[in-house]
Amino acid sequence: MSRNKKTEVEKKSVNIKMYFSPEMTDDDIKRVIEGALQEFSSLNNKYNDVNTPILESKGLKEDVKTLLKLPFISRDKINGSKATMTLLSSGISLVFWLVYAVLFLLAIACILGYPIIYVWILKNPNPPTGIPSFIAIGVVLYIFSGIFRMASIEVGKMKNNDSIINLFAALMALIAVIIALVVK
Repeated sequence: MSRNKKTEVEKKSVNIKMYFSPEMTDDDIKRVIEGALQEFSSLNNKYNDVNTPILESKGLKEDVKTLLKLPFISRDKINGSKATMTLLSSGISLVFWLVYAVLFLLAIACILGYPIIYVWILKNPNPPTGIPSFIAIGVVLYIFSGIFRMASIEVGKMKNNDSIINLFAALMALIAVIIALVVK
């Protein structure tokens, strides 16, 4: 632990007896513990070395050299979990992007496909009465596709490792439930 980190932690540390008293309810204690955990997490993330680059890049020629060196990086230069977190966040972002693409295509098909088939291809001036419901479904799918696109971008920008791991676990649990329902 560096000296700067120790003094910062010492500055942030407070006597624990000051926080707790016999009159406190469970909710008060829970809030105090959550606040302390958030403070500890922010201090821990502040001094984590995962954001330091392992290999520097200075141009196209150097980028090629960097890619060729990648499998042979010494153990001493690897610290933190940057590669693992990048893989996890890329996987989550890819899943969200795929859901976005499928929902967007379905939305376009619902909004435009039904009128195109009946009016332009079949030349039927009186299309069936189901068109408003298809357009409503298309609008809802379009909104959800936008939400998944935003989620995909947000996951790519996440810096907190705990959030990435929690999101990955939740996504894997959801996928497992979907597969279990489909297999039955």
